[in-house]
Amino acid sequence: MGLAASQALAQPLDFAAPVQDVVRQSEALASYAMPVGPFAGGTLPVRAAEGFLEQESYQLESVDLTTLELLAPLRAQLTAQGFRTVFECESFGCGGFDFRFGTRVMPEPDMHVDLGDFRYLAAVKGDEVVSLIVSRSSFAGFVQVTRVSPAEDRPVAVSVSSKSTGVAPVVQKPPHPLDRITAGERVVLDGLAFASGAAVLEPGSETALAALADWLAANPGVSVDLLGYTDASGPLAANVALSRARAEAVMNALVADFGIAAARLRADGLGPDSPIADNATAEGRRTNRRVEVSLTSTQGAP
Repeated sequence: MGLAASQALAQPLDFAAPVQDVVRQSEALASYAMPVGPFAGGTLPVRAAEGFLEQESYQLESVDLTTLELLAPLRAQLTAQGFRTVFECESFGCGGFDFRFGTRVMPEPDMHVDLGDFRYLAAVKGDEVVSLIVSRSSFAGFVQVTRVSPAEDRPVAVSVSSKSTGVAPVVQKPPHPLDRITAGERVVLDGLAFASGAAVLEPGSETALAALADWLAANPGVSVDLLGYTDASGPLAANVALSRARAEAVMNALVADFGIAAARLRADGLGPDSPIADNATAEGRRTNRRVEVSLTSTQGAP
């Protein structure tokens, strides 16, 4: 079977199967809490990294390949590049649900993680870190590559010389993933976790809340709607009430734990409307239990 190569990362990786689809995102300066141990006792050990963050998810033609067959050649390539593996685990040995939702993972359908069939690897080389998540569905394999390299190794600004033009230097602000909100998109707060039938935020949700709080703090003129959703299990009226309670749980946490003004937030619930995954599977139902953020106003906050 032919190999397919990653072209965007600083040192490309070759995969054990052809690539059907790839999604890429990057941040010029970002923080990444890379898991370096299993979720146990209510905690997830992480190694903090800051710098230029590149994240890619690949969908592979690999129905017949196991997750180990997908991971092993990537591990070997990282070793050849000078990386040292600091942690590796499989499914429930990682911590299962709690590990998955305490880890930075690109949202469905870009990246799919089967909680009963995934592998994770973390590696370091000096100040550079890289992590891999490998999983499968019934029709494809999935690989996520997250790499953080020192920010000084990457250009983060574009300047125009004031000597030649008389114009002051112009700095290009790096895009933020949540900037899509002000472009009119609804953005899923990836990383939030709710148990079935419950509106209590589970451990590991803090990262997603902190990311939204930081973005709101950096955009003081923005107000947002928090829209809760459920899976399709149970009566419609109960699901609508539950989805609203989930959105309110997020709103209350932003206010109480992160100091966001309540006037900038509005919570509502849409029940099982607009599913983004298959409600016939446990993983799909878990994905549909979500909260999305949409723009309310760019004028209402002080």
